[in-house]
Amino acid sequence: MNYSEFEAKAIAIKEAETEVFRAKAETAAQAADADKENGRGATRTLADLWGRSAHYINTLAQVWTMFPEDWITPDVPLSLYRAALETDAPLQWLERALAEGWSARDLRDAADIVKGKHTSRVLWLDCEADVIDGYNEQDPVVVIRPDNFIPSGKTPPRLKVKAWEVLLQ
Repeated sequence: MNYSEFEAKAIAIKEAETEVFRAKAETAAQAADADKENGRGATRTLADLWGRSAHYINTLAQVWTMFPEDWITPDVPLSLYRAALETDAPLQWLERALAEGWSARDLRDAADIVKGKHTSRVLWLDCEADVIDGYNEQDPVVVIRPDNFIPSGKTPPRLKVKAWEVLLQ
């Protein structure tokens, strides 16, 4: 097998994998619809046949229902779709997560920040901040002057932090 044959075969397998994933999502949506009419039988049957949980089947159904077909791909982790589905604007959040290379946790944290909620990894400080010399958008560093923030029982006059995202009010 020469390289061009190998490449053509690899591309065909990738396309088939995507088609199978989309067909599973569509079938999961059909099962969810049948369950609404007849009980949980169809979802449970798919879960048993595919060796997956009913939760997995229901998530696939939601993905099929919410996202355009060309967005449904096995290259996107199901956890990222699930995190986007938890937001008020799943399409926009998934698009941003894919563009930024976010994990599902990153997407949830960013959506929570917008809502003003506590996040899993981001510490909220109510303070003023000065951008230090050498600031650039790819690697922003700011110096904050904490008001009531006291780490380890001590109040530093200044605290230098890397900014994940700077939100202006």
